[in-house]
Amino acid sequence: MLPAVLLVADQVTKALIRANMTLGQSIPPEGVFRLTYVTNPYGVFGLPLSPTFFMTSTGIVVILIIWLGCRYLTATVIGKFFQQTRKKPLDSAGGGDII
Repeated sequence: MLPAVLLVADQVTKALIRANMTLGQSIPPEGVFRLTYVTNPYGVFGLPLSPTFFMTSTGIVVILIIWLGCRYLTATVIGKFFQQTRKKPLDSAGGGDII
């Protein structure tokens, strides 16, 4: 619930700034704390990369991490768990837990 509220508040704030400020305007004009209207034409973190390149490369890296993680878990943790449970016969208490 909280993430949805924060997302709505973020979008409302951005809409208010776009509607009521000019690009480069600061409120207040001087001082330590100022709200300044700026835009970021680049994809992320101000890097001069095309959004298509960044999103494609990020997607490939995420898919590789997930794939390698699944292979590791299957080969080690999950695989050992199933090997150990296959060796143990189900007794009446274990059968009752399954039901």
